[in-house]
Amino acid sequence: SLFRDCCLFAPGMTRRYAFPWGENLAEEILLRWEGKKPEIALQSVHYALPRINLGSPTRFILPYGVRITSPQLPSDIDTLTFAAEIWNTGVQSAEDVRVSLYSDGEPVAQPQLLSKLPSGGKREMIFTSKQPLSAGEHHLTVRLDREDHTVTDTQRRIVLHEQSETVRIAQGPDLEFVPGSVTTNVPEEGIVARTSVIVRALLRNNGEVPARNVTIQLLVDDPTTGTEALMLNEERAMSIAELPPKEAVPVEVHWENCNDVGSPKAWLVVNRTRTQKETNYDNNVIAVPPFKVRQLGDFRVESLDVAPQECEQGSTVTVACAFSSDADIPRGPLDIEYGLRNPLTGLSRSEHDVIASVPPLTTSSLCYHLRYEPAFTEVFVNINSNRELEERDAGGDEQVTPIYPVLPLAERLSSEKTKLDLSSDFERTVAYNVELIPGGGVRLRDTFTSSSGMIPASPAWAVSDNCTQKVSPASDTDNLWTVAPWLIEASRLESCTPLKLRVPFECSPLIYSYDVYLHAVSSNNYKGGRVGKFTVAVGEGEPVSCDIRPDVRGVPVQRYYLGRFELQGCSVDLKIAQTTGSAVLIKGVEIVPTAGVVTSPVYEFPTSGGDLWLVRFLDNGGNATVAQYRVRYGNRSAKGIEWQEWKDAVKGEVHLPKKTEFMQWQAIMHPRQGLKPVLKQVVLEKMR
Repeated sequence: SLFRDCCLFAPGMTRRYAFPWGENLAEEILLRWEGKKPEIALQSVHYALPRINLGSPTRFILPYGVRITSPQLPSDIDTLTFAAEIWNTGVQSAEDVRVSLYSDGEPVAQPQLLSKLPSGGKREMIFTSKQPLSAGEHHLTVRLDREDHTVTDTQRRIVLHEQSETVRIAQGPDLEFVPGSVTTNVPEEGIVARTSVIVRALLRNNGEVPARNVTIQLLVDDPTTGTEALMLNEERAMSIAELPPKEAVPVEVHWENCNDVGSPKAWLVVNRTRTQKETNYDNNVIAVPPFKVRQLGDFRVESLDVAPQECEQGSTVTVACAFSSDADIPRGPLDIEYGLRNPLTGLSRSEHDVIASVPPLTTSSLCYHLRYEPAFTEVFVNINSNRELEERDAGGDEQVTPIYPVLPLAERLSSEKTKLDLSSDFERTVAYNVELIPGGGVRLRDTFTSSSGMIPASPAWAVSDNCTQKVSPASDTDNLWTVAPWLIEASRLESCTPLKLRVPFECSPLIYSYDVYLHAVSSNNYKGGRVGKFTVAVGEGEPVSCDIRPDVRGVPVQRYYLGRFELQGCSVDLKIAQTTGSAVLIKGVEIVPTAGVVTSPVYEFPTSGGDLWLVRFLDNGGNATVAQYRVRYGNRSAKGIEWQEWKDAVKGEVHLPKKTEFMQWQAIMHPRQGLKPVLKQVVLEKMR
C-alpha cells in the first residue's frame, strides 16, 4: 500500500496525494474508496502510471494538463494566469526546452525557457496572458520544443511534446439600465423646487460573472460632464455590493437638491469611473424622463388682528388672520398653530388647525376664538409650524400681537388703603428685551432681539437708476455676485457698481438707537475654494467689511453685524459695494431696537371712586430715574376704552385725574454707560 487516508470530503473539494515512484513499481495503480454519511459503496479504479521510457533519453508528460489559476471564474475582461506542471519521465536531464502556450493556434503569452529539468523531476510553469480571451470555448495547447542541432537552420525546432485542453471563457459583466424602466415620483403637474425626487430604474447585468461594488450616480445637465446630484445623507453616489449574472435589480435614487426652476435634464449613470471592468460601456447611461420644477413658494402671514386687545378674565379673544401662498401649484397639508403665550414666564397654550390643500397664488383668511386668561400677554399665529412643507424662505411664517390683561382693582383697593404695590404684576406685562429678576423687578437684557425678526429681501427695496449694469434673476454661480433678487456681474477686478437699497422700517420715536444686521448666504465654492468679503454702509455711515470666513461657507444663512445706529423715520438705507471671492446672496435685514420696553396690564379702578391717584416709579437710579416712564389713562366708551395720550413721568411720578376708570404704564429702558436700568417697583398712591 502506497498511502491510506481518511478525511471529511466537502463538496467541490480536491485532494492531491504524492508518493515515491520508481522502476520497481507496477505499470498501474489501483485506487479504492468508500464513504459513510452518506453511505458510498466500495469502488475501485485502475489508473495507468507513466513509465520511464528506457529507450528515450527525455520524455515529458503534463499529468494535470494546463489550467487557469486566476481568476477563479475567468471571463473575457480578465487577464488570465495559466499553470502547467511538467514532468520529465526520461532517463536524462532535459535542457534548454522552450515551453509555449497557444489558444486556438495563437500565442497567449511569452514563451518560457525550461533551462534544466532532471530525470524524474517536475516543474510548474506560470503564464500570464497578453490580453483577455474572447468569451466561449478555447483550445489551449502547451508545446515543448528545442533547437534541432542536426541542421544549420536555427529556426528549425524539434517538438518534444504537445498537450491540449479545452476551456470555457465566460462573458464579463455588462451593466445596463433596462430600457424603458426609468420612472420618477413626479406628478403630471410637476413639483416645487427643493422637493425630493425619487428616480427608479432596473439595472441589469448581462454578463456571466458577478459585477461587484457597482456605483450609481445621477448627473444633471450632461451625462458625462454634468453635476453629480445630491442623494440621501449628502452622498453623491450609491453602491451595490454585488450584482449576479443575468439578473436585474431595482435601483432607487433620491435626488435631494432638485432646486432649479424649469425642466431639468438628468441621467442615471452606472460605473462612471469604470472601476468595474465591463465588456461594453456604451449602455451605462439612461435619461430620466422630463418633468417640470416649479418655483418653490412661500407662506406668509399677511395680517393678524385681535379683538379685543384689552382682555378680561374668561373673555373670548377673536383672532383674524390672513396668510398668502405664492406657489403656483396647490400645497398641503398645511399645519397652523395659534394660541396664547407669555415670553417672560414661558407659559403657552396653543391649538392646531390643518388645511388639507392651499390653492395656488392665493391669500386665505382664517378666524379662531380663544378663551382668555390673564397669565398670557400675546397672541401668535404660526403657519407651516411643523415645517413639513418646504419653503423658499421660512421668514414671515409667524406674527405676534400683544394683548393686555384687564386687572380690576376693586378688591385690591379699600377706603382705608392709600398705597398699592403693582410690582406683583410684572410677570403679566408685555415686555421686549427685558427679563424678570428673581425676587422682584425687571431689568434690561444683555442682548437685544427684534420683535419683527428678519425682514426678507424684496424687489421693492431697490432705489431706481442706481444700477448701471444688467440686472437679472438671482444666481450663485461662480464669478457672479448675487444680491437677492438682483444679480450684478463682477468685473475682472471683482468689483461692481454699489447697490443702494431702502428697507422699510418704522422707527419708534421712543427708541433712538438700533443694531443692524445683514442676513446673507455665501456660495460654497469659488475659484478653488477661495473666500472673500463685501462691504455694507448704513445710511451715511462708514462702510462695514463683511468677511466670508472659511468656517461659514456653505452654512445656509450668516448674520453679519453692521453696527449700532441712530435711526429715524420709516426706512433705513443700505449701500452694498465691492465683493471679492465667494458669491453673496442677500436674504434680508434685521433691525433691533437697543432698548427694552415694558407695558403694563390695564388697571380698572372701582366705578364708585373719585379719588386722586399718583403713579410712582422706583428704579436703580435713586431720586433720578435711569429709564423713561409714561402713563396713559382712559374711560369706558361704546367702542371700548377711550384712551388719552401718553403722559411722561416727571421725576418718576404721574398724577391721574379724578374719575379715571382705566390706567396703563410703560417703561422704556436704554443701555447706559456703566449702569443697566432695573425697574424695582411701581406704586399706586392715593392723594390726600
